[in-house]
This record gives sequence, structure tokens and C-alpha cells, in this order.
Amino acid sequence: MPLPRRKLNLPSSAPPISFCDCWAKTDANGMPGIGVQDHCLNVGIVAETLLGRLPPFLKAGLDLSHASVLAALHDVGKVSPGFQVKCQNWLQQRRVVERAIQERWASCESDHAKIGQLTIQRLLDDWRLFGWSAVIGAHHGKIKGERIAPAGIGNTGDEGWESERIKLARELIREFGGLPQHPPADEAILWFIAGLITIADWLGSDERLFPPTASLNNSQRRETAEAALETIGWKVSKLRPAMGFGDLLPGFVPNPFN
Repeated sequence: MPLPRRKLNLPSSAPPISFCDCWAKTDANGMPGIGVQDHCLNVGIVAETLLGRLPPFLKAGLDLSHASVLAALHDVGKVSPGFQVKCQNWLQQRRVVERAIQERWASCESDHAKIGQLTIQRLLDDWRLFGWSAVIGAHHGKIKGERIAPAGIGNTGDEGWESERIKLARELIREFGGLPQHPPADEAILWFIAGLITIADWLGSDERLFPPTASLNNSQRRETAEAALETIGWKVSKLRPAMGFGDLLPGFVPNPFN
């Protein structure tokens, strides 16, 4: 149910919502499940596992050293009023229903991919590197732009929200390694990583493998990631000259290219 847009007399300097308190997934009953940090860790470790199964020649030809940290950062934009307001049960649990009305969370930017891209742009702080943030914004299959301009995004919350997004990003960077310091040698690297992030997020969001109510440790995450790849039959193909689509992906038929 949408929040009413009435005014309440609340303090204008309410404390920031910690990223540790922000939900990322809800359960079948619409209750808040695992938090944003847990989900980002899940996806970052799935990305690491995927990278470990790539053919050596592919890894040698592409600089994928930052792929896992970029994958982990994909959902930092969920630490935002426009996303958190989507779960009424979370608002009630955290006792922030009146605050959400007062601060008009329901009218804030709700595209968490776009918000996340903007936050990582700010951390990169170099226009030559903005392509790396664009692959984060594209993790649902739609490019938000090479660079997000302030005029192209709605209200993402006050400085407290951005501060929490940056805190979360720095936690993930400590876990998975630093952000790129140089532009990609080839644009193909960007879009390979964008695809890898999308697959990692798809697997890391599979509730049969990563239940929305379960918080795992990193050892459990790695075991689950390996199991996920086994479940979908992800393996390194042995390539030979003149192999066709059916040789590489038995049982599948390619879509027509129109």
C-alpha cells in the first residue's frame, strides 16, 4: 500500500538509517529478509566462483581483476529511501513509517541500479573511469548511461543515505579488493564484466540456493556458489575447431538473429 503524503512534525535532523539495517530481499510473506550487505557478499562470491571456472585463455586475454568487487557493489543503491520504502513491513519493524511520510520517501528515486552507479561514480571520481560504474548500473540488463548526470536522477536521499552507501561500498572493497584505477584496455572488457555481474546476481538471488531469510558466512557462501554452478551445469567446455552451438550447449537451440 502506498504511503500517504501527509506532513508530520518530526525533527529535521533524524539520524541516518544504517546500511546494516537495510533490507535487500523479502520472503514469500513480504517480510524483510537478508540485508543489502549479505546479498552483496553473496553475489561477489558467486562472481569469484564464476571467474574461477573461466577458461585460462579467456582470463589471460581480459583484465578481470576488478570483476568480483564490481559484482559485489551492484546493489549498494538499495541503501536509499526510494528502495527501502517498497517494504511496508520493514518500515513498521524499524518504526520509521512516520519518518518515511515526513521525508517523502515514496517520491524518491526508486531505481537502485541507477543510484548505485551514481555512488560508485563519486568514489571513482574520474570521468575516464565512469565506464566501470556503468557496468554496475547495467546489472538488470539495461544500461543507465556511461555517466549518470545529476539532472538524470531523482532524489536519492540526504547526505546520510549517501554516507551509508559509501560506508557499505568501502566494506565491500575491503573484502574483494580496490576499484579500478585505469580505464579498461578495451570496451569489450566492460561488457563482459556487465554480463558476469548479471549472471552472478541471478544466481545469488536464487532463493533455492540463497534463501532470503538466511545469513551465511563466507565459507557457506563459497560452498553454495559452487553448488549453484553445478546445479545449472556451468563448466569449462573443451573447445575444438569447427564446433557449433549444439556442441557447446547440447540440448539448446539458438534464438534467431533478426
